[in-house]
Amino acid sequence: MGKDENDKPKNTVHPGSETIVVNPPAQHSLRFIVTVLGLVLVLLSHHAGAQTFVQSATGTETAAHPTLTATLTNIPASGDILIAVISTPYNQGVTSISGGGATWTEITGLTNGTAAAGSMWYGTNVSGGGTAAITINLSASCYAAAVVAEYGGLAASPLDQMTNNSGTGSTPSTGTTKTTAQANELWVGGFCLHPGTGTASVGSPYTPSAFAAVNSASEDASWPQNVEDAYMVAEKVTSTGAATVSGTLNDSQSCVGMLATFKAITYAPPAMLQFGFVGSSLRLSWSQGGLLEATNATGPWI
Repeated sequence: MGKDENDKPKNTVHPGSETIVVNPPAQHSLRFIVTVLGLVLVLLSHHAGAQTFVQSATGTETAAHPTLTATLTNIPASGDILIAVISTPYNQGVTSISGGGATWTEITGLTNGTAAAGSMWYGTNVSGGGTAAITINLSASCYAAAVVAEYGGLAASPLDQMTNNSGTGSTPSTGTTKTTAQANELWVGGFCLHPGTGTASVGSPYTPSAFAAVNSASEDASWPQNVEDAYMVAEKVTSTGAATVSGTLNDSQSCVGMLATFKAITYAPPAMLQFGFVGSSLRLSWSQGGLLEATNATGPWI
């Protein structure tokens, strides 16, 4: 006799909660209990170290306007974090950013004499109902370039450490942060150039080599008078440390480097409050308010 479809365990995960309901056949009690314990392990591992790149966009202003726009492909998802690196002339800067359904805050910004200048911002409290267009308001009409990226799996208040650096040379560096607060983080670096030649660019190898390019934007239509380049790089880490990154230029240029570290969502192992049989259900509950309930459709377990 073949197996009926009703002999298969039915597993339902309720999105946005810590509740899992499983309806097993009565003849597979041991297998079911093992399944439940496995689901608990999956539940505990779901929240840790899940920082994920979602999308990025670039924007350039080639006609000296007071605003700059970078338009993402999709509207940012609720709970995600937005990060922006903006390159401007040394005597201009960013006054505010809007869009993406986020609340935007400046992390750092600096200039290198009368050449390169840049700033790094991040957007939190993303509602999921905002716009895909990110509008960067400049202190005056100027040429500018920007990179914007969306990441998921970061804490609601994600910013941990930051650093910045400026100089002229062929190995631009962000400087070094203080030791990070937790193991699972996203480290994001930004480089802003005011190149003296139209072919200058920041690229690999990066140091540390685990950093990888996210995206870059170059406003070079008016070279050699007005050229602004913005680069973003990132690395996901699983241990604490002092964050830094340097890149490679194809010739000596004025550059500003910035780096910020963002905390990933963490999930403390739950303190189990209850594990037992209640009528036809096997229930596991813990202090954070979670409940895992397994119901035997054919009657009491014992």
